[in-house]
Amino acid sequence: MKKFIRDNSQNFLTIWSVLTSIIILTYYSTNIYDHFGKSDTLWLVLVAFFIAILFLLVKSWLEKTSDLKVLYNDLLSEISNFKNATKEIYKKKNYLGLKMLSWRIENEISYALEIIDNSLRLPALKAFAYHRKIFGKVLLKLDKGDTYYTISNLDFWSKHKYGQQDFLKSNIEAATKGVFIKRIIVINKAILQNPQEHINDFTNLKSIVEKIYDAISQALPVVKHCLQIDFYLSDDIKKDDAYPVPFCFIENVTKDKWMIITPAMIDDERNQPEIRIRLITDKERDSDYINYQQMYEELKMKKLASHEIMYHEIQKLPSIETSTAEYHLNRASIKVLNELYSVAKVKSISGEYLVAIANTDGNTMVIETKKIIQENIINKDDNWRVIKFNMEMPLFISGFVSQVSRILAEKEISICIFSTYTAYIILVKENRLSEAADAIRSLGCSFHI
Repeated sequence: MKKFIRDNSQNFLTIWSVLTSIIILTYYSTNIYDHFGKSDTLWLVLVAFFIAILFLLVKSWLEKTSDLKVLYNDLLSEISNFKNATKEIYKKKNYLGLKMLSWRIENEISYALEIIDNSLRLPALKAFAYHRKIFGKVLLKLDKGDTYYTISNLDFWSKHKYGQQDFLKSNIEAATKGVFIKRIIVINKAILQNPQEHINDFTNLKSIVEKIYDAISQALPVVKHCLQIDFYLSDDIKKDDAYPVPFCFIENVTKDKWMIITPAMIDDERNQPEIRIRLITDKERDSDYINYQQMYEELKMKKLASHEIMYHEIQKLPSIETSTAEYHLNRASIKVLNELYSVAKVKSISGEYLVAIANTDGNTMVIETKKIIQENIINKDDNWRVIKFNMEMPLFISGFVSQVSRILAEKEISICIFSTYTAYIILVKENRLSEAADAIRSLGCSFHI
C-alpha cells in the first residue's frame, strides 16, 4: 500500500482536485444545493477523495492485468513460433534435429515445473563437467540402431568431476535400448609404466576402469554387444588428447542424417564451457565430420586395449593405494569428541590442552572450554567441536586436507585444522557439526557423532 501511495501520489492529488471541483460545481449549480444546504461541502470533498482512490486502484489493477496478458500472449506467440520451427524440421525429415528439440523441450519443461513451485536451480558446472552432462543427455535421446562414435580422455572421465556415475549410467541405458556406442578413451601410457610418479592419474584411471568393468559385467547381453569401450595408450598425450577431444559424431539408423558434438576450444576449466552441436545432411562434403571420422578411424587402427584387458592389466600392477590420501582417509579411526572447545591466544602454555602451538607471534591453545583459566587468556573463540582423524599417514602424501576442506567449503562450513604426527584435528562450530559429519561421510568415511 505504501508503494502504491508513493507511486501514485501526484496522480491522486490531480484527480482528487478535479473531482472535487466537478462535484462541488455540480452540487451548487443544481437544485441539490437547495435541498441539502451549505453544510454538506465537507462531505463532497470526502466523496471526491474516496472516488479518486477507487479510480486509481481500478486503474492499477487494469494495468497489471494488461501487462500480464501481454506477457502471456507473448509467450503463446513464442510457443507458436516453436511449433512452426518443429514443423519445418519435420518436413525436412530431420530425425536428429527432432531429437535435439525433444531433449531441449524436456530440459526446459523441468525448469518450468520448478518455476511453478517458485524456485529455479541451474547447475553451475566447470567445463568438463558441463561437457559430460551434455554428451550424456544427447546419448539418452538416441534410438535403437543409432551409432555414437567418440574419442575422450582421462580428464573428461575424472572422478573428481561432476556426474561421472550418471554419465556411465547414460551409456549403459543407451546401449540397453540398442544404441551402438564406439568409445575410445585416450590415456597417457606413462601412467601405467610408472604409477608411482602419476599417483592421482593412476588412482582416477583405476577407479574409472573398475566402474566400467563392473557396470558392463552386470549389464544385459545387449549392452555387451552394443557398448564398446577401448583405451589407447598414448606416447604423445599432448598431441593425442588435444582439441577437439573430447568429441563425438553420430549416425542415425537410416544412415541419412549425421551430427557432430564438440566443445569450443578451451585453455582451462575457467573458460566458458560451450558445446557446439551441428546437424549434417551431407557428411561427404562436411570438413568437420570428415576430420573427426578420420581421427577416429586412425586411432582405431592403432593398438587398443578393451576395457576387460585394461581392467586385468591394472589388477596386475603392484598396489599403490597405500600412497594415496584417499586410502588413509577411508581407513582412519574417526572420533567426535563430546566436549566443547575454545581456540585461545594465551599468555603461556600450561594446564590441560588438546593442541598447543608456541611461536614468536604468540601462544595458541585448543582447550576444553570448561577448563580455561581466564587469567591466562588474551583472546578466544568458543563453541568448537572436535573431529579427530587418528592415522599414521606418511608425510609425503598430499591431498588429505584438500579433500576434507573442499567438501566442507562446498557446504560453507568454516573449520580450523591442526595436524600431529598421528592425527588430524578438525574443529567445526557446534551448530554445524551434523552437516560437517554428513559431508565427511560422503568421502567414504564411517563414524558416529
